[in-house]
Amino acid sequence: RWSPTTAGRAECLQIKQELSAATAAGEFVVDAFSAAAATHSLDEESRPNGGLLGVRLRQGVCRLPELDRACFCSPLGRVTGPLQTSQGVHLLLVEERIGLQMHDAGMSRVVAQPRQEGGVRSVLAPPDPGEAGDGPELLLSLLGLAVVSVAGGQLIGAMASAVDLGAMASAVR
Repeated sequence: RWSPTTAGRAECLQIKQELSAATAAGEFVVDAFSAAAATHSLDEESRPNGGLLGVRLRQGVCRLPELDRACFCSPLGRVTGPLQTSQGVHLLLVEERIGLQMHDAGMSRVVAQPRQEGGVRSVLAPPDPGEAGDGPELLLSLLGLAVVSVAGGQLIGAMASAVDLGAMASAVR
């Protein structure tokens, strides 16, 4: 976050250009962004963490609605902004977004890929195979739970209607 002034916006644009040059020279975009935020950000809460607002946050959790929207609309792996909010001017980098692969062409994170000439390229990658699935696995689990719930409910209903309540009442007396 930078000051909400014209000078703050200009500084934001300058830093965005420096980040672009750093990544073109082989620095990982996440590392470059984190270093810039730790050095330049006015946000006391996120500056020590390299500008990190949170890990795997659900939509609606960010403290500023403008940033919250931007986290789910900005391109994955690219520095975007400057974004004006009530708190100032911001640059934004979404390094991972889970559950929106259909909007991110099947990708969910930005990773470092080594270059032959040295350094890395920042590239988009699909979800890590070891991650808990938000996709088909979760849908199949929920579908299985629904089937078990319906079948179990029908079984209990059939058992209850087969019981002769009159015979049970007279047996208890």
